[in-house]
Amino acid sequence: MGGPFACRATTLGIMVIFKYMKIEFPFSPPSLNNLFPTSRSGLRFKSKRYKEFIEMFGQYIPEIDPKLLEGDLRVEINFYFKDKRRHDIDNFSKAILDTLVHYGIIGDDNQITVLHLEKYYQKNDPLTVIEIAMI
Repeated sequence: MGGPFACRATTLGIMVIFKYMKIEFPFSPPSLNNLFPTSRSGLRFKSKRYKEFIEMFGQYIPEIDPKLLEGDLRVEINFYFKDKRRHDIDNFSKAILDTLVHYGIIGDDNQITVLHLEKYYQKNDPLTVIEIAMI
């Protein structure tokens, strides 16, 4: 993604240029397997780790106009994991997409018509990079 107007202003943070947004944060999201445990009574609830992720993610997102990213969207998520354990990357996208909706970055994850996921290994510095663009 990117384009002629995309440039990185800071190492970590957010950038909004011409209906394009880039968010970077120095940690990995929880896997889908760790989002909603089931209680003894059979009820599902948000896990402590998921709640912590939502709160930490919010620290990297400033308030924006909710109409900024309307219509069809392309989302690219690059995961930089700190080790080479098995990481099923589609299990990590759920927490991110739901959190983007939670903070009003996108109205609904059904706006996403293109979703591109990649994983890399970066031994000491886990990182997640999200790029969102209107199509």
